[in-house]
Amino acid sequence: MKFATNNMAIIMMAWGLGVSAASATTFYVAPTGAEGNSGLSWADPVQTISNGIAKATTPGDMVIVSNGTYTLTATVYITNGITVKSLNGPAVTIVDGSNAVKCFYIYGSPALVLEGFTITRGVSDYGAGVRMVSGTLRNCIVCSNSVTQYGGGVFCDGDTVQGCLIYSNRAAGGTYGGGGIATWNHGTILSSTVVGNAAPAGNGGGLYGLQNTYVSNSIIYANTALMNDNLAGGIYACSYSCTAPLWAGAGNTAEDPRFVDAGKRNYRLLPGSRGIDGGRTQAWMGAAVDLDVSPRIWPAGGTNDMGAYEYQPGALLCNFTANPDSGLDPFSAVFTGYADGTNLAGAAYYWDFDNNGTTDAEGTDKAVVTNLYVAGTYSVKLTVTNTAGDIATCIRSN
Repeated sequence: MKFATNNMAIIMMAWGLGVSAASATTFYVAPTGAEGNSGLSWADPVQTISNGIAKATTPGDMVIVSNGTYTLTATVYITNGITVKSLNGPAVTIVDGSNAVKCFYIYGSPALVLEGFTITRGVSDYGAGVRMVSGTLRNCIVCSNSVTQYGGGVFCDGDTVQGCLIYSNRAAGGTYGGGGIATWNHGTILSSTVVGNAAPAGNGGGLYGLQNTYVSNSIIYANTALMNDNLAGGIYACSYSCTAPLWAGAGNTAEDPRFVDAGKRNYRLLPGSRGIDGGRTQAWMGAAVDLDVSPRIWPAGGTNDMGAYEYQPGALLCNFTANPDSGLDPFSAVFTGYADGTNLAGAAYYWDFDNNGTTDAEGTDKAVVTNLYVAGTYSVKLTVTNTAGDIATCIRSN
């Protein structure tokens, strides 16, 4: 979705922002601005995020940051109950610590909100991307940050991470942990995806809860650590979430979440994922949006999904499961194919049970098929087409 910079009513509606109180002020930041400007309009923006924040002295003030890469020479501090938010989201608004500084340190008010940025290449002892003592980190991408102790991407101390994608962060020093996130004193992780983080000599590659951590509607998967790849430490409650091994709690699953393309950092869900409709609807979701700026609950009145992205049909996609996926020679595997998209007319399934280039079963009625296997390791390919000529492919190996 694109927004015009001169239409703030549209921007505020799309990002779920209400009208500020009469005493509150909005300040504007853009790479083309100047530090001597007032920051009170897009015609007169300041140039750095820190300067915009310095002008926002009244609780309820807002700092809106235009598209660009903001390279830091010092940590950005937010210390009062303001909202600091990108104009058009994390894909086009990047805060870069240059492998030299922590990116953000936020504290001072539970009303504080930091929203809509990619936060990358921070370094520190705790929370290289964001260190939080209060407030909410919302709809951000936190990636490629590194600490010597806890919380490669984020260190939370009694605050909330909501709707964020946290990947490729690292807790690199000693026996510490929390490659993606580390929490202390009742940190809360909601509807987030934490994947591909590492604590190579420590504990909790995805999340290390130092004390009383609450996790809900999240995917914490495919992280690595010396001990406990995904979750570790003081997890007070984890529910309606995907992590492995299976964590005790209502609605949890340890199944592969089935990302569209993890190799290309596309952590949206494929049709048939256990994460789709696998979450629990909560009060804050009513007017909220996901990381794609789509409604947090889709369709309206439905059940929300796990992770940072709410599934919605788009281009033709396919996925499949096998039951069982291993057994004694010989054994029969039942394959269940899933296809979804905005055009499913004439959807046909083509199965190659050993991925040798020869179709072994095909047809519009072949969503569920069975194949007999002898001893060996196999790769299976499913291709789905529709009458428009769209093609989707999924390949899996056991």
